[in-house]
Amino acid sequence: MLLFQPHWWVVSLGAAWARHIPTALIALLAFLLLAHLKVREWYLPLLMLVLFAVLTTPFAVNPAYAKEPAKALLLYWLVAIATLSLVRTPRQAIPILLMLGVYQFAWWGVLGAKLGLVSWHPVLGNYDSFGPLMVVGIACALHFGLAAQSRPMRYFSFLVAAMCAVGLVSSFARGAFLAAGFVLAFMLVRSPSKRAAVGGVVLAGLVIVFAGVFLFGDVKREAETQRGFFNEMATVSRDVDAGTGKDRRILWKAAWQVYREHPIVGVGAENFGPFAARFFRPGALGEQYGENPATLYDKKLHSGYFQMLSEFGTVGSLLFLWLLVDFWRRNAVLRTARYRAAWDAATGGRYDLRWLALGLESGMVAYWGSAVFYNQLFEPWLYALLTANALLHSRLTERLRSSVPTPGPALSRT
Repeated sequence: MLLFQPHWWVVSLGAAWARHIPTALIALLAFLLLAHLKVREWYLPLLMLVLFAVLTTPFAVNPAYAKEPAKALLLYWLVAIATLSLVRTPRQAIPILLMLGVYQFAWWGVLGAKLGLVSWHPVLGNYDSFGPLMVVGIACALHFGLAAQSRPMRYFSFLVAAMCAVGLVSSFARGAFLAAGFVLAFMLVRSPSKRAAVGGVVLAGLVIVFAGVFLFGDVKREAETQRGFFNEMATVSRDVDAGTGKDRRILWKAAWQVYREHPIVGVGAENFGPFAARFFRPGALGEQYGENPATLYDKKLHSGYFQMLSEFGTVGSLLFLWLLVDFWRRNAVLRTARYRAAWDAATGGRYDLRWLALGLESGMVAYWGSAVFYNQLFEPWLYALLTANALLHSRLTERLRSSVPTPGPALSRT
């Protein structure tokens, strides 16, 4: 439900009741965990973030806006600890990993690669949301393909990565294009096999060039200024002091001022707009928003970093940092020889753990690279990467601990 989100398609058909499915999932998971499951790991960093979001909601300018992200974070945490409790072996983790790293991107790619968005989805119905997700898909699917020992699975993963590259192009999202370049360079640097990494980067690059020249070379999206993908990408440097570049600089400056007003806990999730509309006076933000700051009320910041600072403050930002430190600490351990040997013994070596771990890491780099220009802090993809990483680490740690022989009683000397 979190990765494929079919309930939004049902909502688009007129079934308004389906939008309450996530709330029903919260109640169901909470009941199962309380009544039937023994929680094996509480995933403390995410739990602290959930508590922070819940406790700060009543103090937001618009608590109704803050309530939805708090509910979403609660759902992600419940899914995380339920997954960590129900998935008991490394072998059982494989289907979840494939859903996260390959199958969900096949789903979104089929639905949106042609148009550059998914028309019925409330978030991915925007080009600037669909493009960043495709960057994460390129990173994950390429690495998961390299991890697969089965040729059909390897080729299917590469096909999904290619589809995501087409989706990136069709979105015309310039920030996502820059993030894709960064994550492909990161892949070259981090790869244990430069030959394999070069092959993956060349595949993604060729597909982007082909799609940009032949499939979208004479296309103009409604919000874009140039006809053709590469013509539009060439406006990145020219747009710094005009258009969306200027708009972002004004919004980021406003976000910094909001952070300085509430540096400890911020103004509440999704409350930059409501607070800014009330806080800034006419003329304070220049001519773009100067005459009527109330137009900021529903404005998005177009930066996950500035959203984090202004809405969650120093405390909330440190909680996000805790999540990331925990992610990279676990991910680094997964790539060690000891954990790779335990994984191979448990799964039969069907997937190379080193490439799987690098896929999760590259997906995380893609997410935060895109977050420079886009804000998707409360969408499920970040938390799915965190959960999958924690799942692999926890199950392999348990296996290694159980394989250590318990010392027997000492023999007395005679």
